[in-house]
Parts: sequence; C-alpha cells; structure tokens
Amino acid sequence: NYFGFRSRSQAAWAWPSSVAAGAPKLCSSWMARQGPVGRSAPRTLKRPSSIRDRNARKANASGVSNPRGAIDAYPPPPPAWLCAPNWLISVWPWLAAISSGVLLALCFAPWKLGGCAWFAFAPLICAVWFHRFPARHSWLRNALLGYVCGVTFYTITFSWLSSLGILFENVWLRGLPLLLAMYLGLYPAVWAWFIGWLVPRSEARIFPTSPRNLLTGALGASAWTILEWVRGWLLSGFGWNSIGTALNQDLAMIQIADLTGVAGLDWMVTFANLMAVIIV
Repeated sequence: NYFGFRSRSQAAWAWPSSVAAGAPKLCSSWMARQGPVGRSAPRTLKRPSSIRDRNARKANASGVSNPRGAIDAYPPPPPAWLCAPNWLISVWPWLAAISSGVLLALCFAPWKLGGCAWFAFAPLICAVWFHRFPARHSWLRNALLGYVCGVTFYTITFSWLSSLGILFENVWLRGLPLLLAMYLGLYPAVWAWFIGWLVPRSEARIFPTSPRNLLTGALGASAWTILEWVRGWLLSGFGWNSIGTALNQDLAMIQIADLTGVAGLDWMVTFANLMAVIIV
C-alpha cells in the first residue's frame, strides 16, 4: 500500500524492494499524473471507518474540531534513486564493491594513504545493505560483492609479486597476485555475507535504536577482526596488509596497539566504517 492511512505531510513512505524492478514505469506514471501545467486538484481517498472513528475519538479527546478523514490520492514523488535506470540499479553495487577494494589498496604502499581506511569499507557496506537485488539468493550476492572487493584489493596491493615472473623468467609467476587474491578474497566474501545476515533485507534501511546499532557495529567489527586473525595462521598463514597496519603513520591512534595489538586497530577501523554507514 503506497498511500498508507496518514496525511501526506505525516506519512512515512516505505518503498518495498519489489518496486525497484518497475522503477522507471513508476516514475513516468507519477510524472504523467501531474499534467502538463501542474498538479491537478487533489482527489481524496476515504479512510476505513474503523480508523476514521478511532481518529475522531482521538481528535475529540485533544480538542480538535475537524479531524482529517481523507488523504491526498497522490503520493509524494519517488526517491531519486528509484527513478534511476534498471541497469544502473543493477550495476552500482558491483561498482561500489570495486571502489572499496581500490580504497583499501590506497591505504598501503606505494600510496600509503592510511586515512582512506576510515571510509574504505563504506561502499561495500552500502552495496550489501542497500542493493535492490531480488531477495532470492541475496546471501550469495552479498558474498560475491565481498569477493569482488577482496580480489580487487589483494590483486592491487600484491601486484609487486608479479616481478617474480621477471626474476625467475616464469610466465606463470606473473599471475601470482591474481591467484593469491582469488584465495584471500574469500575472507571479505565471508564478512560481506555475515553483515548481510546481521541486518536482514527487511531491516536494511531501518536502524531502530542506538543499542541495536552499536551491537550491529560491534559484531561486524568483531567478525572482520576474527577473519583477519584466521587469515594470519590458516594454511600456514598470510597476514600481510591487515587494515590495522594502514594506520602505521598515525602515531597518536596506534598507541592502543600496546594493549590490543593490530587486532584492536582492525576492530576500531571496521567499527568506524559500519557506524558511519548506520548513522549517515
């Protein structure tokens, strides 16, 4: 029900995920109803009698003499993102995942832009929580988004390993960064699946209370920290370039490492990214 039972000024419009597939049609339909000059005189839709009677009782109790029993027939215009072309709605989550991988790579040599770590995960988180893919197999799409981010990140940050192919005159070693990234990308994939499970699709745009939001951020940050720790020892371990080491030039911030080690920095950076998306 796109019209609800509140006045247009009070309505809290909720656009379901099923609308995304017909977004252009919805937008063109809304524009067509406005007419060439402007919006025509609003029609009204009567509320059900039970709701109308209940509102009348509330109005009498509060001293309001003329409770509104009807609402405008026209909803407000759809959000701008809903009017985007279908191909853009489908493509932007993958572009966001790739941009997260690029931002993570910029945190390390040769660029050493450690400040990017504070927002590098944000595009991936937005892609997982706010994408408009069909609900079926959404967990798999979330994992693939994380995998694309991980492969992009590790391929760029370990690109220097391709020089081994020149050193040993072996063409297969030139593809070592990509082969390594195909394995290491599994860790961001698991994390993306987890944060997608942590905030279900029905609640992806509803972050109800501060305690719940803090719990979401803490659990998501803890999951990333655990995955980084597992990466450091599983299959003999390959713990290079954990996100906490990107802060090596921020002397004030890394003092916490005396107590928590690099894992504490991993947790802090990931928590900041999650809370930034939740708050903004």
